[in-house]
Amino acid sequence: MAIGLSFPSVLGAAQHGAEWAWQQLFDDLAPAVNGYAISRGVRDHEDLVSEVFGELAERIRSFTGNEQGFRSWTFTIAHSRIVDHQRRQNRNPEVGIPDGLDIPGHDDPADLLEQVLDPVLAAALTRLTSDQRETLMLRIVAGLTLEETAEVTGRNVNAVKQIQFRALQTLRREISRKAVTK
Repeated sequence: MAIGLSFPSVLGAAQHGAEWAWQQLFDDLAPAVNGYAISRGVRDHEDLVSEVFGELAERIRSFTGNEQGFRSWTFTIAHSRIVDHQRRQNRNPEVGIPDGLDIPGHDDPADLLEQVLDPVLAAALTRLTSDQRETLMLRIVAGLTLEETAEVTGRNVNAVKQIQFRALQTLRREISRKAVTK
């Protein structure tokens, strides 16, 4: 929630097509949406960010609410787009790349995580389940509340709490293990 008190004026300007307002919304939210997409294994994460902001542009005039509500709405759209991407990937799996071939743009999600996160944390995140990574990314990177995370993921609040608790336990254990082996 980096925009703060000026959010209502930024939102109003974006709803009327002001480029500066869109840039401010993009600068505030795009890194978190990108991180969320990477954590969910979306290969074309930058394309997904563009899709999310395209949908925001189409629907922004109908939005009413505060900055936290806007963040929640943005991540609900991102979650929906990610599910669509995963369904397409499952229907049309990519052909594996033989060892030794370096093909640009064909990054493994774990490699992408290491590019944007501390290597120890990135390695620990790969030990989490998909649901655990998603929950932590929505809670920590996106800054959503438990209730908003539950809404985005279609779970109840207690399930989100439990997933988050287990994820943090796993991270604590993995990071401690890495610290001991260094």
